[in-house]
Amino acid sequence: MTETDKKSEQEAIDRAIALIEVALNECDEHGFVFVAIDLSTALDKLLALRAQQTAE
Repeated sequence: MTETDKKSEQEAIDRAIALIEVALNECDEHGFVFVAIDLSTALDKLLALRAQQTAE
């Protein structure tokens, strides 16, 4: 994987994290508890993926 590919993937992960954070705020505002659980799980996985890529 080239450096450009890594940067592009990192940016995609960062965008996904930002979108999930916005979605979690909406879930909190509207009381969508079960959706928030799934989003929270996805957020945890993306944060772990970002940490893994940063370590590489």
